[in-house]
Amino acid sequence: MVKGVLRCGEIIPIEPLPMEWNDGQPLQIENAEEVADSVERIDRDFAELNSLCATNDPADEEIVERALEEADRRAKEFVRRQMGLT
Repeated sequence: MVKGVLRCGEIIPIEPLPMEWNDGQPLQIENAEEVADSVERIDRDFAELNSLCATNDPADEEIVERALEEADRRAKEFVRRQMGLT
């Protein structure tokens, strides 16, 4: 991501532009402060998710894992029947 600053209504790059960029090429400009806020929010959400997962009962995790494996097995079996492979 190229960084720049807004001066007198123009965006001025503060680092070199990629060589593959051409004059007139459309670009997407985002406010760096808003992007930083989004990244911080994502980090907070993942930290909260990690703390919630840390309190999970391993027995519950095993139940969920077995249920996912069974659902996967059934889905594959269904597709094989639909394709006439069984």
